[in-house]
Amino acid sequence: MNTPRTLEAAIARAMDMMTEDDRSVLQNFTLDEAQWRLHFTLGHQLRNDLGLWTDDAEPLYLDLMNRVQGALLVVDGDTASSALISALWQREQKLGVD
Repeated sequence: MNTPRTLEAAIARAMDMMTEDDRSVLQNFTLDEAQWRLHFTLGHQLRNDLGLWTDDAEPLYLDLMNRVQGALLVVDGDTASSALISALWQREQKLGVD
């Protein structure tokens, strides 16, 4: 597994994984609804493909995401994938405004 070493690289990989359906959810639903709808699809793929469940992810992703996310406490693979979905949601919302 080629685990991204930065949060930006993880977000870029996550963007590559998104389907058109994922993108539609991110564009058309609130953040809470998008996270719920994508938890078992895109979220599952992120957890597995980015190694968010591995011991290697603990210091790398969790510390990085906690610094960037602020209010969201990232403590495991589930919350890490949720933080990535949040970053993708914010990106899609900004693209929709531009």
